[in-house]
Amino acid sequence: LFRYADSIIKLYAVCAAMAFTTTISVLFFGFEVRFNMLAGYIVCATSMCLYYVPAEILLATDSELMSAAWGSSGHKQSGGKKAE
Repeated sequence: LFRYADSIIKLYAVCAAMAFTTTISVLFFGFEVRFNMLAGYIVCATSMCLYYVPAEILLATDSELMSAAWGSSGHKQSGGKKAE
């Protein structure tokens, strides 16, 4: 399986295996998770999200993302009244 994956995917698989091992160690052996380890997992999860997000989303402006999330139905409000 790993023969066909690129090095970044392999790194994410290793990080996921480490997180799984840490979870099992906490549950069964009383392992104490420290800040450095938690910060590393957060950085890894954030980088994985950024790696797999489409380029259009990364390059979009905030207003484009908000209009896409809320839908572009054309309902704009001005002064508390709906535009007709």
